[in-house]
Amino acid sequence: MYKVNKRKFSKRKTSIYLLSILLPFLFFFITYLLNQGINLYGNNLVKYYEEEDLNKLWEEQKYSQIVNICENVLDDNFLELNYLFFHGISNFYLGISQISLEMKIPLINQSIISLRKAYILSDGKLKGDIAYVLGKAYYYKGKSYSDLTIKYLDIALDEGYLGKDIYEFKGLAYYELGQYSKSIEEFKLLPEERHSPEIKYIISQSYGFLRQYKEQEFYLKEIIDGSSQKNVQLGARLDLAKLFYNRNEYSNAIEEANKILEVRIDDFDAQLILGKSLQITGNEIEAKKIFRKLLKQKPGDSEILLWLQR
Repeated sequence: MYKVNKRKFSKRKTSIYLLSILLPFLFFFITYLLNQGINLYGNNLVKYYEEEDLNKLWEEQKYSQIVNICENVLDDNFLELNYLFFHGISNFYLGISQISLEMKIPLINQSIISLRKAYILSDGKLKGDIAYVLGKAYYYKGKSYSDLTIKYLDIALDEGYLGKDIYEFKGLAYYELGQYSKSIEEFKLLPEERHSPEIKYIISQSYGFLRQYKEQEFYLKEIIDGSSQKNVQLGARLDLAKLFYNRNEYSNAIEEANKILEVRIDDFDAQLILGKSLQITGNEIEAKKIFRKLLKQKPGDSEILLWLQR
């Protein structure tokens, strides 16, 4: 009996001894496997979390935070498409929200740099989205970049991106380039609800440059009747007065000029049109009074002096 118990105790002792030897190896082996798992999948997990976080921040319009996250990732992985895209569009929206050009342009420039990289890397899925923002970013860079605005917005359309303001920005870009017929064509593709008084005013200006005065008159009258902004109304009315004067419709020019002067009594251009129209229609006394008043506003003005000498 004693011998059997002794034998059992010896086996238990041996098992404990072997387990104490194997445990450290087992611990290191499991740790190794876990580390390998983190090395293999860790970056993807972090990236997934951050991309989900970016979408949430985007919905909350926290563009500065998005820029910071993207810059941290791009420091180590400078060709990460999604981060380049978010970095570009966030800088764009930060840029257009700035009041001064000094603050706006650096952000727009940074937006273009990131979006150009993203555009090169994109496999087609994001191409339209990237081209859309890139085209608008070039518009905010100024008149010299209008051709690039058109180029990238055309790519966005070809890729099936249907941003509501694509035709608006294309119309503005063509107007900046002096291609007035194309500008009008683009604006006509806009939905009716996006035909703001400002857009109608540019269309009227385009028709004026094309010497299509009937169409210009139509849009100017639409602005006057439809706009609630006094400055927009007065600007359209002044153009209409000039249009009537140039078409020798002096009574209409006088009527429009007087309507402007009811609101802005010292408007120089309206008074000048009124004076010239009165002089031509035979009311020289009233016309001379207006010209003398204008000469006080602009002493030595050559055009006013010529009319006074008639």
